[in-house]
Amino acid sequence: MAGMVACQIKMPFFDNTSVISFVKLKECASVPNTANIYIPTFMPTSVSTPIVTVTATPVPPTPDMQQILSNKQIGFQNLVNQVWQWTADVDITIDNTSHGKVLITFLSPDLIRAMTVSESYRIEAKGNMEDMILGSLERVAVKNKLVFLLTVITMSPPGVVSYPHAVSIPPAEIILLSADRSLHIRPAYIDPILNRTLGAPDGNVGYLYYPLSVEKNNGCSEVLNSQFDNNIVLQISSIHIDDVATGPYLLTMEYQTLLNLGDPAVLPDNPDRYREDSPQPSVYYPTRTDDSDTFWVEYTKFVWEHLMP
Repeated sequence: MAGMVACQIKMPFFDNTSVISFVKLKECASVPNTANIYIPTFMPTSVSTPIVTVTATPVPPTPDMQQILSNKQIGFQNLVNQVWQWTADVDITIDNTSHGKVLITFLSPDLIRAMTVSESYRIEAKGNMEDMILGSLERVAVKNKLVFLLTVITMSPPGVVSYPHAVSIPPAEIILLSADRSLHIRPAYIDPILNRTLGAPDGNVGYLYYPLSVEKNNGCSEVLNSQFDNNIVLQISSIHIDDVATGPYLLTMEYQTLLNLGDPAVLPDNPDRYREDSPQPSVYYPTRTDDSDTFWVEYTKFVWEHLMP
């Protein structure tokens, strides 16, 4: 990512024991802009990144450098908050010693915005923050899909020899509930790697792409509707451990489409939470599967790595 001047994106209604049935739905050929949540609906205020001059010899932090360090920290704290807000997860038990976690993260406009802000601070990009954010949103908008990141992590305790297991999740059977609660929608596209069977310890990550709208009653029905949807609900139909299938599992996250492009970051309630001196994306899966701050910091760095080139 060295040398970049702008950030780019790469590519309580249900009982949790009930199985959602579905029919095959046809994606609308023409998608109205109102259905594409990645298209901003208003002009944001201008936000610029600071410009820093790098010298060859270490110098005490200047006020400008202190501000840049503060921006990086605040931006990362906000990024962790956004990843947490837009992620739903399920814990799985593999055997007496091995366990795992399945996470689905929605690439919401606010998450993309927070990721772009953190990346621009990390690389000390020179330019207009508004343009960088809009550029990132446009690169997702042209896909005309709702984009989710599926991450599966399996773990065994260090030093413990576990019986070999095969863990798999059929990604085509991860169903998204439509805005009007009547349609249950499979992904339009999935990353082929998501069909891989895992061992323990192991990990897998890839994208799920859902339609923005589907045909219904001779018209188009938005999958997510900003006026009526308060939640995103997905069903993982089954998780297979060896020859045993468990499930279904329902995952819910609160949904809102209001994109705030004003201030580049929002201070968390605790300014020392998620503190990182120099936050960086990471290729490594989280080292734990609990709900601790450490997990969310590690998972955020992992998501960051997979969203930015």
